[in-house]
Amino acid sequence: MNIRASVAAAVLAIVLTGCAGGPRTFPNSLPKNLNVTTNVDGGSIKAEVAFDIHRVNARCITDYEGRINLENGSTDVGLPVDEPLYLEFIFVTGGGFTSSVRATRHGTLFTARSGYYYRAQVSYNKGIYAVEIRETRRGVAGGRVVERVPLSTCKARA
Repeated sequence: MNIRASVAAAVLAIVLTGCAGGPRTFPNSLPKNLNVTTNVDGGSIKAEVAFDIHRVNARCITDYEGRINLENGSTDVGLPVDEPLYLEFIFVTGGGFTSSVRATRHGTLFTARSGYYYRAQVSYNKGIYAVEIRETRRGVAGGRVVERVPLSTCKARA
């Protein structure tokens, strides 16, 4: 590995883990109501995905709850229900011989509803990333796609 690749790999690790001991791990102790299926193929470029969960208070201020580093495959997550959240998928790429490290964030305001189950398809394929979250009622097929809602659209509540 040349020096440029070593530096890029180190930067990639810092972006995913943060500087001061890294971001805290999401406790994931609630009943599982979200299944995240991850498929990452960076080709010759290293690619990873992190999943950050934030609570959103009545003034639209986020409170960081923690991170789950996603591996290819399936991960079950227990999100609080009937509470506004900001879910953020962070795609970090780089570390090849000629590439720099980049982070692309895909976030959405989200409220998990009681009695519903969620499936997120998260993918990165050689420069193209995608996130789709579907909501289904427990025991019912089909469901609906949950639209992405930017944090900037949050309206303070009394």
